[in-house]
Amino acid sequence: MTTLALLAALLAPPTLGDGLRAIGALNQVDHTLDPPPPPPRIGARVLLGLSGAALLAGVVGSVVSGGCATRDAEQRCVDAVSSVDVFPALIVLGLGGLTTGAAWFRRDLPEAP
Repeated sequence: MTTLALLAALLAPPTLGDGLRAIGALNQVDHTLDPPPPPPRIGARVLLGLSGAALLAGVVGSVVSGGCATRDAEQRCVDAVSSVDVFPALIVLGLGGLTTGAAWFRRDLPEAP
């Protein structure tokens, strides 16, 4: 009896998947109900990248472009100059674009089961 059990164990396939493949049971799998591939979401990625670049340019430009128009005898700033008007606009446009791009990116995600 022990010999038959040992012989059956040695003749059995290593895994259930190998055994099913050996008899051809996995060749009849229907792939018509598989979900479609996710969309590439290229537009959302481009919008996120451009908006992030605009935001970064606005912040860096605001930091760098400030200065002083008039200094007194002790080199203290009397009349501070603010940054150029385009840099705050770049910050606002960058934040708006990042918000829109993130919403667009999330809308295109595949639905959870």
